[in-house]
Amino acid sequence: MKLVTYVDPTGATCVGTVDNGHVAPVADISDMRAFFELGDEGLALASQTFDAAPWGDWALDEVTLKAPIAPTFATPRTSP
Repeated sequence: MKLVTYVDPTGATCVGTVDNGHVAPVADISDMRAFFELGDEGLALASQTFDAAPWGDWALDEVTLKAPIAPTFATPRTSP
């Protein structure tokens, strides 16, 4: 199973699974960090999505793939 973060044609950011050139959202999860925090529950949701038929809400060429996990930036230090 491949997991991705993507923006769908409606503008929604989603975490989803990919198969056969299509993506399907994993529940209402829009952030990969939140997905990972769900632990086993998240994996179960992803497996349910992956096993569902018919497969996929969007073709890969209809979505914009994003970085799987958005980087976080530390607050820059200021000089004394």
